[in-house]
Amino acid sequence: MEMKNTSPVLTNETSMWKAWIGFNASHSAGAMFIGLINIVLAVQYFSLLQHSTLIPILDITTVLFYCWLAKKYWFRIPFTGILVSTGCFVVASLVLFFS
Repeated sequence: MEMKNTSPVLTNETSMWKAWIGFNASHSAGAMFIGLINIVLAVQYFSLLQHSTLIPILDITTVLFYCWLAKKYWFRIPFTGILVSTGCFVVASLVLFFS
């Protein structure tokens, strides 16, 4: 309840509650976008993934960032899920690279 009544030091236009909801929503949307865009690429544009080095690098960098966030700020269950996801991205990238 206190989060709804506390304003960040930078502005009085928002509350900690609104910031917290916004941060959670943006991180969730970002994680879902990374997953969905990679599914679309794998299903419809697989040759693009096969010949790209930038896409796997961006994917791995992004999921490593999420992994760091989960380890530092979240709890075990999201961290474990993101760690598994990170492993999947790394393995998939290695398979693409060496095929």
